[in-house]
Amino acid sequence: MPVIAEFSQNHLGSPEILKNMVSTAASAGANFCKIQTFFADDLSTQWLADHPFEHARLKALELDWDTHARFAEWCTKAQVTPMTSVYSFEYAEKLWHAGFRWIKIGSAQAMAQELIRSYLRIGFKVIVSTGGQSLAELPKIHPLAGVLHCVSKYPLRAHEANLV
Repeated sequence: MPVIAEFSQNHLGSPEILKNMVSTAASAGANFCKIQTFFADDLSTQWLADHPFEHARLKALELDWDTHARFAEWCTKAQVTPMTSVYSFEYAEKLWHAGFRWIKIGSAQAMAQELIRSYLRIGFKVIVSTGGQSLAELPKIHPLAGVLHCVSKYPLRAHEANLV
């Protein structure tokens, strides 16, 4: 079973921390190292109005395109596969050119059939996260590379894990 090392924003926007995370994950036996591709300026104005301090916090956690490309190189050198979570199709071409071939569609977009199909059409291997949905609710789109069962609520009671 493949192991995905989820880095989220734990790199704090630092390429040096991110590079060390790749090395550590590879040494621990990870098969994939995953970041998140997001940009604070893409957030909706309504969301920003409701969360006035989030823009600056998220801006500091962004990874620029040079760091995306270096991340893919570090992963390849460490013999792990680079992966990123995406939230739209807007950056697909840049991700491809940066060296990504695997993407994860997060649970918030798990029902976005056109988004998933768009990534598949251009050659990405796509993993969809269940998050708040059950496996039965996910659209039947092929060929998905996998489905990742993620928990979207913390703390969580066992019956809320959507495992049945």
